[in-house]
Amino acid sequence: MVINRRDIMYKTMVAAGGAIATVSVASQNHHQHHKKASEPLRALQETTGVCLSKGLTCSKHCLDLMYEGDLSLKECKQSVDEMLVYCDSVFKLSHQGSSTLPKLTGT
Repeated sequence: MVINRRDIMYKTMVAAGGAIATVSVASQNHHQHHKKASEPLRALQETTGVCLSKGLTCSKHCLDLMYEGDLSLKECKQSVDEMLVYCDSVFKLSHQGSSTLPKLTGT
């Protein structure tokens, strides 16, 4: 039997196309599953995401001023850093659908 390069390429492309189509369908089904599961938590996830972003900006601002010798925001920076730990925990637990989330958020 003679192996033809064109046949090998064609069979490889057909196999790859089938694999891509299978992964695409599986990915869409998986995404829809997660979309439905996370809808009740979407507002919490968005809010904690914004909180993290603004908190990191604030923390950096405080740190910059402290490097310049202004220590008046030392307590603010500590408070923001503590808030970031809390928001990060809520953000991650909400994305995981954790059963401990209500205990952490007090709901």
